[in-house]
Amino acid sequence: MRRLLCLLLSCLALPVNAAPDLVLGVFASGPVERLQARYERLAVYLSEALGDAQVQLLVLTQAELDEHIALNAVDLLLTNPSHYSIIRHHNALTGALATQVVQYQGESTQAMGGVILVPADSIIESLSDLSGKRIAIPGEHFLAGYQAPVYELMQAGVALPQKAQLMVAGHHVGVIDALLAGEAEVGFVRTGVLESFIDQGLIPPNRLRVINQQRLPGYPFAVSTRLYPEWPFFALPHVDQQLIRKIVAALLALEPDHPAAVQAGIAGFVPPSDYLAVERLARTLRVPPFDALPEFTLLDAWHKYRNWLSALALLLLLFALAMLGLVMQNRRVRNSQQDLRLQRKRLQEVIRGTDIGTWEWDMRTDRLVINPRWASMLGRDPLALDPLAMQGWVALVHPEDRARFRQAMDDHVLGAADAFSCEYRLRHASGEWVWVSSSGRIAERDSLDQPLRMSGTQQDVSARYLAERQLKLAASAFTHASEGIMITDSEGLVIDVNEAFSRITGFSRAEALGQLPLFLRSDQDDEPVHQELMRALRETGEWQGEVWNRRKDGERFAEKVNISSVYDERGQRLHYIALFSDITASKLHQQELESIAHYDRLTGLPNRELLVDRMQLAMQLARQQGRLLAVACLDLDGFKLINDRHGHEVGDHLLVELAARMRQIMRPEDTLARLGGDEFILVLTGLDQVSDCLPILDDLLTLVARPVIMDILMPALTASVGVSLFSPGDDMDADQLLRYADQAMINAKQGGRNRYELFDHVQEHALQERQRALQDIRQALTEEQFCLFYQPKVNMRTGGLVGVEALIRWQHPELGMRSPAEFLPVIEGQRLGLELGEWVMHTALSQFHAWRAAGVHVPVSVNVAADQLLQADFIERLDSLLNNFPALPAGALELEILESSALDDMQHVGQVIDACHARGIMLSLDDFGTGYSSLTYLRRLPVDVLKIDQSFVRDMLDDPDDLAIVASIMGLARSFSRPVIAEGVETVEHGELLLLLGCEQAQGYGIARPMPADQVAAWIAGWQPASQWRTFFPRLLDARAQSLLFAEVELRGWLKSVEQFVSGKSPLRPQLDAGASRFGSWYLAYAEKYFRQHPALKPMKALHADIYQQASTLVALADAGQWPGAEAGMAGVSALSDTLLLRLRELLEDVATGVREAQA
Repeated sequence: MRRLLCLLLSCLALPVNAAPDLVLGVFASGPVERLQARYERLAVYLSEALGDAQVQLLVLTQAELDEHIALNAVDLLLTNPSHYSIIRHHNALTGALATQVVQYQGESTQAMGGVILVPADSIIESLSDLSGKRIAIPGEHFLAGYQAPVYELMQAGVALPQKAQLMVAGHHVGVIDALLAGEAEVGFVRTGVLESFIDQGLIPPNRLRVINQQRLPGYPFAVSTRLYPEWPFFALPHVDQQLIRKIVAALLALEPDHPAAVQAGIAGFVPPSDYLAVERLARTLRVPPFDALPEFTLLDAWHKYRNWLSALALLLLLFALAMLGLVMQNRRVRNSQQDLRLQRKRLQEVIRGTDIGTWEWDMRTDRLVINPRWASMLGRDPLALDPLAMQGWVALVHPEDRARFRQAMDDHVLGAADAFSCEYRLRHASGEWVWVSSSGRIAERDSLDQPLRMSGTQQDVSARYLAERQLKLAASAFTHASEGIMITDSEGLVIDVNEAFSRITGFSRAEALGQLPLFLRSDQDDEPVHQELMRALRETGEWQGEVWNRRKDGERFAEKVNISSVYDERGQRLHYIALFSDITASKLHQQELESIAHYDRLTGLPNRELLVDRMQLAMQLARQQGRLLAVACLDLDGFKLINDRHGHEVGDHLLVELAARMRQIMRPEDTLARLGGDEFILVLTGLDQVSDCLPILDDLLTLVARPVIMDILMPALTASVGVSLFSPGDDMDADQLLRYADQAMINAKQGGRNRYELFDHVQEHALQERQRALQDIRQALTEEQFCLFYQPKVNMRTGGLVGVEALIRWQHPELGMRSPAEFLPVIEGQRLGLELGEWVMHTALSQFHAWRAAGVHVPVSVNVAADQLLQADFIERLDSLLNNFPALPAGALELEILESSALDDMQHVGQVIDACHARGIMLSLDDFGTGYSSLTYLRRLPVDVLKIDQSFVRDMLDDPDDLAIVASIMGLARSFSRPVIAEGVETVEHGELLLLLGCEQAQGYGIARPMPADQVAAWIAGWQPASQWRTFFPRLLDARAQSLLFAEVELRGWLKSVEQFVSGKSPLRPQLDAGASRFGSWYLAYAEKYFRQHPALKPMKALHADIYQQASTLVALADAGQWPGAEAGMAGVSALSDTLLLRLRELLEDVATGVREAQA
């Protein structure tokens, strides 16, 4: 009550203007400070998404949250599902807004569950072991921390924990602490808590163990229970629906890498899950809000069911009277039968206790009666054997035992034996044979002493027969085994040995008995092995391995030993049994083979196998010591020439001499190895820094260069050395180190020889990334992840469709749609690039035919890379492709050659173009102006169309240099009679300027973005060019008109530089001298020359000066740091500039009109 009063006072004390717009309450499932830090950024993120509304975070216990809800002091909640079920039961909620998603080790999930933890050394193995144990829980209102585990106990039939067993820790951290402190034997927590503690290093991975662990594919956490939905995010009914929609949009847009998600330890939110499973769980466990039972009294039952209860009472009375009569009548019968049943029961108990079968043979009817045990020992149903005659019994007897069985039976029946007794085999239902022992006597005879009935018993003796057989087999194996066998008592004293033991060791049985096995020890060389042997026998009672021992004559021999223990029925050790074989010859042979396998025969140096072993040990030592390791790969320069000129004998002598020299400068802890040929490897350990290995490398180069004294004149030798380095934090193996050193050696040779070079990890990483990218692209081509988009090419003035350009896209299954700039550079120059190019051409032609079949004629252009065009079999492969599309109309296909690529063989390219023309295929020179030799290509290649690169077109509205390039390309095209298509037309103004320059064909975002094939026909039907383009009258501009165009672009460019400077986007100060500006230069150079008499000229000059004056003022404000004032003043400068641009365009129209009239 005191806490509620404080809450009310605190709410009343808040000033109106200080109250937050929304309050987000988060359930305190752990320490409040930690959760406050985790979800603080989420509140900020929601505030930013809402704009003018702020979100305040409160981390509260469940009781505090309920108090805040009652006072409408909280608006939004993020809590556990069970608490959500309680709130929803007591409030008119429409449902959750979203469900929290968690992520671990790259796997995301929107489900949670309970985890049942015990200490790693606990004897608790399953749910049934939890009865009576002390259990730590965060609280009874925790879904995953209490209710889900309790439900699993209920389903397993385990008694639910009592209040006295439960230790309420308040949160999950407290549960872990209780387990670690030994205050609890079991702990219930939610999924993810154990992994969080381990990842933060708060507990070692093997400190706690999960029981009843569920194997759920794709679920990233250890879990012991069924899964339930993760925490819901919901709003109380009083929150405005407009705000709720914004909140839902922000939650669902939260990316896993957003700081708010990272700080909260979540992967975002998804549409709300179904929480009915949580409600059903609460109903089953009768926990809030379903813990109250309905009140229903006996009086209520009487009023509701009076007639039924009366009828039922009458029926019960009649039934009781009838039963009383039956009881009295049957009592006498029961009393008389009770003694008989008691006797029969005692007999059955005796038979059942002895586990024997019984049989009774009526010799008059030849019918056998057996009990269930007689049939069950044969794996059979008694009913299936009924009726059973003596012939049927004999049929079950093993053929080898039937004569003996009949003889025993006949002996007793004929009086030759007092009783029937026989051990034999019967067929089991599985087909196997069961040894049984049967015995019986004649139980009844007639007046003539003839047998009438015979009864007896039958017992399964298979286990005894098997034991006897195994005993005989074991005795035979012990005596005749080729391995030595030694048996000791529990104290280790020898009690028996076999003949093989004496043959191998030379000690007789008498000499071995009573001794400890230590009498075979050879020396102290194998002391660690013997210590391990004794430890294993003490702990596990078993050991196997190899040891060196001593024969009676003193000779050492190697033996492979397997020692096991024999226990009695109480688990007490009785004996040790050791089986061993003499492996001395194989061990000596193995040592010889190891020497051959691990050392180079010529130099005696370690070979690759031994080198890798030593490198692995050296790398492990480097990690332990925190020091560097260097691997140097040395290869002689020109050694092959010496071998070829002087023979292999001289070469071998040289290698031996150099190996001996290198040994002299090696430190004891280093390794020198030969991999073959003239390649040596040095492993340098214990380095503190890279420079520590450089003196040794210098010595190596000097040592190799020293002359070798031989009978023949030897040329001076040099070596190339590549070095790779290993630091303690590197994740690589010995093979990688060797590959890196070999690569660095190759680089040293290519760099001039007689030098050493360190491996470049950055370059290697780039190569690996490129290789992975190539593999991904090849897989994408195989799995048909590529598709084509099509961008229309049009005549801007007439509106006619020129064609479409096929543009490749990659529909990546994880990264979404990827542009060609992200993957085409990777395959440039690769065979994969040629395959992808052919796929594009085939797909584009298929689409052309599909459009044609639909009545739409759309020529298609395809980009062709230089390396594809330069292939010797390009035309053959093109013909093979065209054969799949017969009757291809001329002009249906256009190949766009990338002018930015180097076309080395101009003659071959020209022949390819001619061949394409012969097949009705057009060719265009793409990206014209960006390449290696634009004029050469234009002059020597018979292409049909030039395409102006979009980089020039895009910026020509305010960049005079780009405008000049576009105008120059148009002039070249007219000179060479080539049509032109401009790329990069993004606005109507781009199109107007191109039309003024004489370029009517274009493509770009201002016309249409690239689109899927199924959208092209609809776009063609609805396409209309801009009205400014349709009304344009074609004409060629003279020098005066072109000067006006350049003046207009110059002014736009200058205005853009002023805007960027005063807004702080560019540090470059604009030109502020009106006379020295490009517009001023135009005015002096062209205006006075061409337009002296025009009435608009003088006002334009004054207007230009006014613009520069105002711009100078704004730049001064920006220099003084008054950015707001400078940016506000740009509106006036822009308005004046628009007026001046309008005057220039009117002047241009007057000039263009005169040109048009003159041309007419």
